[in-house]
Amino acid sequence: MAGGRYGPSSYAGPESHPHSQDSVLTAAFERLHIVPEMWLRAGRGIDEAAARLADGIDMFCQAMGGQAFGSDYLGQGLFEGDPAAGAMGFTQRRDGLLKDLPPMVDSLQRMGAGLVAAGRRYTAADTAIVDELGGGRSLPALADFFAGVASGGGEYRLPPVEGGLPSSSPPPDIVRQALWLFEQVGLGFAWPDGNVAAVERLADTAAVLSRVIDALKDEVAEHAGKVTSNGFGDATEAFGNAARTLHGPDGLLTDLKQRCDELAAYCRASADAIITAQRHFVASAMFAVGLMFAVSTLGPLVQAWLGVALSLIRLEGQALQIIVRLLFEAVVGGLFSVGSDVLDQQFRSGRFDWSELGGALGQGLILGGLMGGARAALPALLRRGPATAGLATMMESKGATGILSRFIVGWSVSTGAIAATSKMTGHGWDLEHAWRTGIAMASISAGGEGIRYLRDIMRPTDLADVSSAATAGTPDHLASSAAAAHADAAERPLDHHDPRPALGDGTGIVDNGGQSIASILNKDAKVPPTADTPEIISPPTSRPATTAVAPHDHSVLPAKHPESPYERAKLNGAIEHAISHSGITDDLSEFHVASHNALLEYPAFGPGNYTRFDGIIVPTVRPDYLHGVGALATLVETPLVVLCGEGQKSMVDLALSKLLPPGDLHVLEVMPNREHGWLQSAGERYPFSRSEQFKVVDIAGKRNLGLILARMAGWEKIIFLDDDIGAINQSMLGRAAELTERYRTVGFQVPEFPDNSVVGHAYRLAGGPQHVFVGGGGLAVKLPEHSAFYPSIYNEDWLYLHDAVADRSLAVADWISQLPYDPFTDPSRAVKEEFGDLIAEGLFRLLHTGSSRTAYTEAYWQQAIKWRTAFIEGIAERLGQDPRNTPQVAAARTAVNAAGQRLARITPQDCLSFVTGWRTDQEVWKRRFDRLPVASSLEEATDLRSPIWDRVQRLFADTELAAANGGSVTNGTSIVEFVKSAKSPVFILGLAPSSASIRRRRRKTRTP
Repeated sequence: MAGGRYGPSSYAGPESHPHSQDSVLTAAFERLHIVPEMWLRAGRGIDEAAARLADGIDMFCQAMGGQAFGSDYLGQGLFEGDPAAGAMGFTQRRDGLLKDLPPMVDSLQRMGAGLVAAGRRYTAADTAIVDELGGGRSLPALADFFAGVASGGGEYRLPPVEGGLPSSSPPPDIVRQALWLFEQVGLGFAWPDGNVAAVERLADTAAVLSRVIDALKDEVAEHAGKVTSNGFGDATEAFGNAARTLHGPDGLLTDLKQRCDELAAYCRASADAIITAQRHFVASAMFAVGLMFAVSTLGPLVQAWLGVALSLIRLEGQALQIIVRLLFEAVVGGLFSVGSDVLDQQFRSGRFDWSELGGALGQGLILGGLMGGARAALPALLRRGPATAGLATMMESKGATGILSRFIVGWSVSTGAIAATSKMTGHGWDLEHAWRTGIAMASISAGGEGIRYLRDIMRPTDLADVSSAATAGTPDHLASSAAAAHADAAERPLDHHDPRPALGDGTGIVDNGGQSIASILNKDAKVPPTADTPEIISPPTSRPATTAVAPHDHSVLPAKHPESPYERAKLNGAIEHAISHSGITDDLSEFHVASHNALLEYPAFGPGNYTRFDGIIVPTVRPDYLHGVGALATLVETPLVVLCGEGQKSMVDLALSKLLPPGDLHVLEVMPNREHGWLQSAGERYPFSRSEQFKVVDIAGKRNLGLILARMAGWEKIIFLDDDIGAINQSMLGRAAELTERYRTVGFQVPEFPDNSVVGHAYRLAGGPQHVFVGGGGLAVKLPEHSAFYPSIYNEDWLYLHDAVADRSLAVADWISQLPYDPFTDPSRAVKEEFGDLIAEGLFRLLHTGSSRTAYTEAYWQQAIKWRTAFIEGIAERLGQDPRNTPQVAAARTAVNAAGQRLARITPQDCLSFVTGWRTDQEVWKRRFDRLPVASSLEEATDLRSPIWDRVQRLFADTELAAANGGSVTNGTSIVEFVKSAKSPVFILGLAPSSASIRRRRRKTRTP
């Protein structure tokens, strides 16, 4: 073989003439080399091919680890097959290959070793012949060829695979099982969770192994052809037969290649099946959800039409209800069954079998009718027995419990009907198919009801529509209480809970667009403006050139109420950015921080992770304003604690008793102690008048009492709601409750109607970019993590939140609204608010810079008073130059001037004394609050006759609270006095605890 490694060119014999004796011998040597070298080369080539096959098998094994087909029913079927029916799955095909591939490696290694051994024997024989012919001359040494040639090697074993090769589908984890249940409820089958990409990689791996085997087959055939064509005898014939067994048309290598191709094709078909099933799932889900929305939207209308039509044939009463429900559910069932069958046929074959569709329609109509009839008739049957009357009430309820109970009834009826039909038609009791189909059909109507229910409770409304139905049938004097409150508004003090001049019908509840209850209930009603309707607070459209302040550009404000907390959080920053870049030269920004939004957290919300509050606490002096809050408490199924004024308990009970169960409503009367002797000395030390002090005691004291009751009841998550709050719903409460898991306090911003002081409203009227902060009117608290208290001062909610804000633990859950009012009607309102506004704004200004310690210096409060003075004077100057000269502008200017006069009487020592006393009382309050006894129930916590209140009395009967700072006014808001009567306990709120502040007194109490 010319040029071969062991051919003639490698023989370094003596150079001689072609016709010499040496030339003849050399030619003989070349001919004798041909046969043994062919055998040796074939042996080495086949051995190397065996090594490549082993490498391919190793790669194949590593790729076969894991479960790519998923753990759902489709994945299990594709992976495991159906051995009973003779249908092989992936495991049987894979395991069959892995069983036959190692013996093939061993066979090839033995064949290669045999060829090498035969080549050695041929070489030995040829050497002997040459020695005889050449007189001692020998063939070239072939040791270097034998080196490295396999001699059979050891038995090949499959490589270890991490985790082993799975032989069955692994059970799904708990999360996957929960998702399966949800998917089964909605569609009747689960999402195919197979990994399409991983299955396609399996197909590619099998195809690669097929190509390796195919190349090996060709190589074996090539070597066999060379050996058999250059040799003869029994050994050559035996080798030729063995080689054909491997590479022949029916050979082992051909079979292995075909099986690899089949495995690759099976994996590709499996990937296609998973993709098709996933598309089927998505299409079915879209169809089911669309049908649910159609049921939720058109369901009441269709049932009303059916009711009208059936009434024409003299159906009425219970029979009419049953037939209407039966027909409606039959229509829904037929639509669902036909739609599902259309999707099944489309994804199964791409063709439509009209007879099959007709059968599906009939089945859906029958099953839907059975479900509807059962759901309508069963409550009447259950009500006949005392033991089952509760179930009837549950099925007829409108909340989540009623929807779930009706779903279970529909599922049970449809499952039984499908199973019975299967048995009667000779298909046996196919319970699995029955419950899958039944649960899917029952979920459509239940889903439609659920969507309608969620849409109702999440609709941003002030609950006027809910409370109007609940208050139907209440006594006439209660129904007219809103008008009476409206008429008395001018005669009562204007504070946190006094009735405010309201828009529209006088109830004080308006929606985002300024509509009254009447306009909400009657869309065509035209409510004329009333004489006491305040003007809309808006900036002037023009301003004299002498002022440096440009008109406030309302283009930076939202055109409509943002739809989500994300948009609202983004909007707050956008407003501030637009104001700072809009060319407005606000010369008052040096003296006043218009927005504290940078101190708030605007967290993102996870889907569906809503929780409940332990209780809702409402301080009020207006029982007739409680219907909305009562309806909300009913929706969220949360206990409601109302802290009302003296003598108002019967009015609250009358207003709310029809909305809440008796165990969920707790009404307590609270009154301030107007005869407390400490006031005379306090009026000289601190800048408070008697009327101003009693005003803040009422709201702060009630909220502190609510904190104490919540702590004694063992509540951890509570929310304070004012009676004038609107546009709040169940979903918003759920978000706030969920956020208390991450933040100590969670609040709502009130941009509609803006929750600002009188001076803040005047600043906005004068064109200033005044923002709103979180207020106490809608505030969620996590107890006991946040154990602050409300001091007796305007902006008591800001001071209550101060430490949470400093720790970045105040989150915004949403936006709500409050009743509109005219802040400039009574100038004394600005006077009462001024000291609290100064303290709160001064403390929160320091939170922006992180220098709160500065609050404990007179120098800072001297500067704060200067800033406040310049701010108020600037507002008054702007209003004085306002070209509109409307009554509202004039009233605002009067109120601002009154606030300035009040500010002039406040000294830095007053501010420092208050802040120091407030911080001292804060620490003492925390110690007392943490030691409050926990009652066995809310009933015990709210019962002053309970012995647990003796422990509360001893706990607070201590001079430490106020005496630590010479009688600070702030802790006067804690519960300091109470009385016990034979019928109705009344809480008495004093102003400064002392050793005699908490005591029992006998008081004549009117019997409600």
